[in-house]
Amino acid sequence: MTERRTGRHRPARQSRKVWPIVVGVLVLCAAAGGTAWGLSRGGSSGAAPSPAATTTRHTSSEAAPPPAPATSSASPVSSATTSTTTTPSAALRQLTECRAALGTGQRLVAAADQNYADWSAHVYAQTDYDKGKITFKQAQGIWDRTKKAGPGDLKKYGTAKKAWDKADHKACTGLKAGDGAAPNVVKACGDRSAAMLDLIAKAGPVYTGWKGHQIQMTHTEEKSSDPDAYFKEWFGRVHHAEQPLAAYKKAQTAYRKSAACPTS
Repeated sequence: MTERRTGRHRPARQSRKVWPIVVGVLVLCAAAGGTAWGLSRGGSSGAAPSPAATTTRHTSSEAAPPPAPATSSASPVSSATTSTTTTPSAALRQLTECRAALGTGQRLVAAADQNYADWSAHVYAQTDYDKGKITFKQAQGIWDRTKKAGPGDLKKYGTAKKAWDKADHKACTGLKAGDGAAPNVVKACGDRSAAMLDLIAKAGPVYTGWKGHQIQMTHTEEKSSDPDAYFKEWFGRVHHAEQPLAAYKKAQTAYRKSAACPTS
Protein backbone atom coordinates (compact mmCIF):
# COMPACT_ATOMS: atom_id res chain seq x y z
CA MET A 1 0.00 0.00 0.00
CA THR A 2 2.80 2.21 0.59
CA GLU A 3 3.84 2.03 -3.12
CA ARG A 4 0.33 2.68 -4.41
CA ARG A 5 -0.27 5.89 -2.57
CA THR A 6 -1.99 8.35 -4.66
CA GLY A 7 0.40 10.31 -6.85
CA ARG A 8 3.45 8.36 -5.80
CA HIS A 9 4.56 7.11 -9.34
CA ARG A 10 3.12 10.18 -11.33
CA PRO A 11 5.07 13.32 -11.98
CA ALA A 12 4.83 15.28 -8.85
CA ARG A 13 3.39 18.44 -10.38
CA GLN A 14 1.98 17.33 -13.79
CA SER A 15 -1.66 17.86 -12.96
CA ARG A 16 -0.93 21.36 -11.67
CA LYS A 17 0.99 22.44 -14.81
CA VAL A 18 -1.66 21.34 -17.29
CA TRP A 19 -4.50 23.26 -15.73
CA PRO A 20 -2.99 26.73 -15.86
CA ILE A 21 -1.94 26.19 -19.48
CA VAL A 22 -5.44 25.17 -20.48
CA VAL A 23 -6.93 28.15 -18.73
CA GLY A 24 -4.41 30.51 -20.38
CA VAL A 25 -5.21 29.15 -23.81
CA LEU A 26 -8.90 29.64 -23.22
CA VAL A 27 -8.33 33.22 -22.10
CA LEU A 28 -6.25 34.00 -25.17
CA CYS A 29 -8.87 32.51 -27.44
CA ALA A 30 -11.56 34.55 -25.78
CA ALA A 31 -9.51 37.74 -26.18
CA ALA A 32 -8.83 36.97 -29.81
CA GLY A 33 -12.49 36.34 -30.42
CA GLY A 34 -13.45 39.65 -28.75
CA THR A 35 -10.95 41.55 -30.83
CA ALA A 36 -12.23 40.00 -33.99
CA TRP A 37 -15.78 40.90 -33.01
CA GLY A 38 -14.76 44.46 -32.28
CA LEU A 39 -13.01 44.80 -35.62
CA SER A 40 -16.02 43.43 -37.45
CA ARG A 41 -18.14 46.12 -35.72
CA GLY A 42 -15.77 48.96 -36.68
CA GLY A 43 -16.44 48.92 -40.42
CA SER A 44 -16.88 46.82 -43.43
CA SER A 45 -13.30 47.33 -44.54
CA GLY A 46 -12.12 45.17 -41.72
CA ALA A 47 -9.27 47.57 -40.69
CA ALA A 48 -9.62 49.81 -37.66
CA PRO A 49 -8.17 53.36 -38.00
CA SER A 50 -5.19 54.09 -35.83
CA PRO A 51 -5.51 56.68 -33.01
CA ALA A 52 -3.06 58.92 -34.80
CA ALA A 53 -5.11 58.84 -38.00
CA THR A 54 -8.31 59.55 -36.08
CA THR A 55 -6.71 62.54 -34.33
CA THR A 56 -5.39 63.89 -37.61
CA ARG A 57 -8.78 63.77 -39.31
CA HIS A 58 -10.46 65.43 -36.34
CA THR A 59 -7.93 68.24 -36.22
CA SER A 60 -8.12 68.84 -39.95
CA SER A 61 -11.89 69.14 -39.93
CA GLU A 62 -12.12 71.58 -37.01
CA ALA A 63 -8.91 73.61 -36.74
CA ALA A 64 -7.56 73.83 -40.28
CA PRO A 65 -6.46 77.41 -41.12
CA PRO A 66 -8.54 79.23 -43.72
CA PRO A 67 -7.14 79.24 -47.23
CA ALA A 68 -4.99 82.25 -48.13
CA PRO A 69 -6.80 84.83 -50.26
CA ALA A 70 -6.18 84.43 -53.92
CA THR A 71 -3.90 87.01 -55.44
CA SER A 72 -4.09 88.18 -58.97
CA SER A 73 -0.97 88.84 -60.94
CA ALA A 74 -2.90 91.52 -62.85
CA SER A 75 -3.20 93.85 -59.83
CA PRO A 76 0.32 95.37 -59.96
CA VAL A 77 -0.03 95.87 -63.70
CA SER A 78 -3.38 97.59 -63.19
CA SER A 79 -1.95 99.93 -60.54
CA ALA A 80 1.01 100.80 -62.69
CA THR A 81 -1.26 101.51 -65.64
CA THR A 82 -3.46 103.82 -63.55
CA SER A 83 -0.44 105.68 -62.17
CA THR A 84 0.99 106.21 -65.65
CA THR A 85 -2.34 107.43 -66.99
CA THR A 86 -2.95 109.97 -64.21
CA THR A 87 0.60 111.39 -64.12
CA PRO A 88 0.81 114.44 -66.41
CA SER A 89 3.49 114.43 -69.06
CA ALA A 90 6.43 116.84 -68.96
CA ALA A 91 4.90 118.78 -71.86
CA LEU A 92 1.59 119.17 -70.03
CA ARG A 93 3.28 120.24 -66.79
CA GLN A 94 5.18 122.99 -68.60
CA LEU A 95 2.03 124.06 -70.40
CA THR A 96 0.19 124.26 -67.06
CA GLU A 97 2.95 126.46 -65.64
CA CYS A 98 2.74 128.65 -68.75
CA ARG A 99 -1.00 129.11 -68.28
CA ALA A 100 -0.49 130.12 -64.65
CA ALA A 101 2.07 132.75 -65.67
CA LEU A 102 -0.24 134.07 -68.37
CA GLY A 103 -3.06 134.39 -65.84
CA THR A 104 -0.87 136.54 -63.59
CA GLY A 105 0.32 138.57 -66.57
CA GLN A 106 -3.22 139.26 -67.75
CA ARG A 107 -3.97 141.10 -64.50
CA LEU A 108 -0.94 143.29 -65.06
CA VAL A 109 -1.96 143.89 -68.67
CA ALA A 110 -5.41 145.02 -67.52
CA ALA A 111 -3.84 147.53 -65.10
CA ALA A 112 -1.37 148.68 -67.75
CA ASP A 113 -4.20 149.23 -70.23
CA GLN A 114 -5.97 151.47 -67.72
CA ASN A 115 -2.78 153.44 -67.15
CA TYR A 116 -2.39 153.86 -70.88
CA ALA A 117 -6.02 154.90 -71.37
CA ASP A 118 -5.91 157.66 -68.75
CA TRP A 119 -2.36 158.89 -69.37
CA SER A 120 -2.78 158.98 -73.15
CA ALA A 121 -6.10 160.82 -72.78
CA HIS A 122 -4.44 163.31 -70.47
CA VAL A 123 -1.57 163.89 -72.90
CA TYR A 124 -3.61 163.94 -76.12
CA ALA A 125 -6.09 166.39 -74.63
CA GLN A 126 -3.23 168.88 -74.70
CA THR A 127 -2.09 168.06 -78.23
CA ASP A 128 -5.65 168.00 -79.57
CA TYR A 129 -6.36 171.35 -77.97
CA ASP A 130 -3.15 172.77 -79.43
CA LYS A 131 -4.26 171.56 -82.88
CA GLY A 132 -7.72 173.02 -82.43
CA LYS A 133 -9.46 169.63 -82.48
CA ILE A 134 -11.19 170.20 -79.12
CA THR A 135 -12.08 173.20 -77.04
CA PHE A 136 -10.39 174.20 -73.81
CA LYS A 137 -13.52 173.19 -71.93
CA GLN A 138 -13.40 169.73 -73.45
CA ALA A 139 -9.71 169.45 -72.66
CA GLN A 140 -10.34 170.59 -69.10
CA GLY A 141 -13.02 167.93 -68.65
CA ILE A 142 -10.62 165.20 -69.79
CA TRP A 143 -7.89 166.46 -67.48
CA ASP A 144 -10.18 166.52 -64.48
CA ARG A 145 -11.53 163.01 -65.12
CA THR A 146 -8.16 161.37 -65.69
CA LYS A 147 -6.53 163.24 -62.81
CA LYS A 148 -9.15 161.83 -60.47
CA ALA A 149 -8.62 158.28 -61.76
CA GLY A 150 -4.82 158.54 -61.62
CA PRO A 151 -4.15 157.37 -58.01
CA GLY A 152 -6.35 154.29 -58.47
CA ASP A 153 -4.60 153.47 -61.76
CA LEU A 154 -1.19 153.55 -60.12
CA LYS A 155 -2.30 151.45 -57.15
CA LYS A 156 -3.81 148.69 -59.30
CA TYR A 157 -0.72 148.58 -61.48
CA GLY A 158 1.60 148.42 -58.48
CA THR A 159 -0.32 145.51 -56.96
CA ALA A 160 -0.40 143.58 -60.23
CA LYS A 161 3.29 144.28 -60.85
CA LYS A 162 4.27 142.74 -57.49
CA ALA A 163 2.42 139.56 -58.35
CA TRP A 164 3.97 139.48 -61.81
CA ASP A 165 7.48 139.91 -60.41
CA LYS A 166 6.99 136.66 -58.46
CA ALA A 167 5.76 134.74 -61.50
CA ASP A 168 7.92 132.64 -63.83
CA HIS A 169 8.33 134.92 -66.84
CA LYS A 170 10.02 132.14 -68.82
CA ALA A 171 7.37 129.50 -68.15
CA CYS A 172 6.15 129.68 -71.74
CA THR A 173 9.60 129.62 -73.31
CA GLY A 174 10.43 126.46 -75.25
CA LEU A 175 7.01 124.83 -75.00
CA LYS A 176 6.85 121.40 -76.63
CA ALA A 177 3.94 119.34 -77.83
CA GLY A 178 3.25 116.07 -76.06
CA ASP A 179 0.64 114.07 -74.19
CA GLY A 180 -2.02 116.58 -73.14
CA ALA A 181 -0.32 119.43 -75.02
CA ALA A 182 -1.49 119.54 -78.62
CA PRO A 183 0.75 121.35 -81.14
CA ASN A 184 -1.85 124.03 -81.94
CA VAL A 185 -2.37 124.74 -78.22
CA VAL A 186 1.35 124.97 -77.58
CA LYS A 187 1.78 127.42 -80.47
CA ALA A 188 -1.12 129.61 -79.36
CA CYS A 189 0.15 129.81 -75.77
CA GLY A 190 3.70 130.52 -76.88
CA ASP A 191 2.62 133.31 -79.24
CA ARG A 192 0.35 134.80 -76.58
CA SER A 193 3.18 134.82 -74.07
CA ALA A 194 5.57 136.55 -76.47
CA ALA A 195 3.02 139.27 -77.21
CA MET A 196 2.29 139.70 -73.50
CA LEU A 197 5.95 140.02 -72.55
CA ASP A 198 6.43 142.72 -75.18
CA LEU A 199 3.36 144.61 -73.97
CA ILE A 200 4.43 144.46 -70.32
CA ALA A 201 7.87 145.75 -71.29
CA LYS A 202 6.26 148.72 -73.07
CA ALA A 203 3.98 149.36 -70.05
CA GLY A 204 6.86 150.41 -67.80
CA PRO A 205 7.59 153.81 -69.41
CA VAL A 206 3.86 154.60 -69.60
CA TYR A 207 3.48 153.92 -65.89
CA THR A 208 6.54 156.02 -65.07
CA GLY A 209 5.27 158.98 -67.10
CA TRP A 210 1.78 158.85 -65.59
CA LYS A 211 3.14 158.53 -62.06
CA GLY A 212 5.53 161.44 -62.58
CA HIS A 213 2.71 163.72 -63.68
CA GLN A 214 0.52 162.58 -60.79
CA ILE A 215 3.22 163.81 -58.45
CA GLN A 216 3.59 167.04 -60.41
CA MET A 217 -0.13 167.80 -60.11
CA THR A 218 0.19 167.83 -56.32
CA HIS A 219 2.62 170.76 -56.58
CA THR A 220 -0.11 173.40 -56.48
CA GLU A 221 2.20 175.86 -54.73
CA GLU A 222 4.68 175.70 -57.59
CA LYS A 223 1.84 176.21 -60.06
CA SER A 224 0.63 179.35 -58.30
CA SER A 225 4.02 180.85 -57.56
CA ASP A 226 5.70 180.13 -60.87
CA PRO A 227 3.17 179.10 -63.53
CA ASP A 228 5.74 179.24 -66.30
CA ALA A 229 7.96 176.66 -64.62
CA TYR A 230 5.02 174.39 -63.93
CA PHE A 231 3.70 174.48 -67.50
CA LYS A 232 7.17 174.21 -68.97
CA GLU A 233 7.56 170.95 -67.07
CA TRP A 234 4.13 169.85 -68.23
CA PHE A 235 4.81 170.51 -71.91
CA GLY A 236 8.06 168.63 -71.56
CA ARG A 237 6.16 165.61 -70.16
CA VAL A 238 3.72 165.74 -73.06
CA HIS A 239 6.57 165.70 -75.54
CA HIS A 240 8.39 162.81 -73.88
CA ALA A 241 5.21 160.78 -73.43
CA GLU A 242 4.33 160.55 -77.12
CA GLN A 243 6.91 157.91 -78.06
CA PRO A 244 6.23 155.50 -75.11
CA LEU A 245 2.49 155.85 -75.67
CA ALA A 246 2.84 155.04 -79.38
CA ALA A 247 5.05 152.03 -78.60
CA TYR A 248 2.54 150.74 -76.07
CA LYS A 249 -0.32 151.17 -78.53
CA LYS A 250 1.52 149.11 -81.14
CA ALA A 251 2.30 146.32 -78.66
CA GLN A 252 -1.27 146.43 -77.39
CA THR A 253 -2.63 145.94 -80.91
CA ALA A 254 -0.34 142.95 -81.50
CA TYR A 255 -1.32 141.41 -78.17
CA ARG A 256 -5.02 141.76 -78.85
CA LYS A 257 -4.61 140.15 -82.27
CA SER A 258 -2.86 137.12 -80.80
CA ALA A 259 -5.01 134.11 -79.99
CA ALA A 260 -5.70 133.49 -76.33
CA CYS A 261 -4.01 130.48 -74.75
CA PRO A 262 -6.63 127.68 -74.58
CA THR A 263 -7.45 126.75 -71.01
CA SER A 264 -7.77 123.04 -71.80
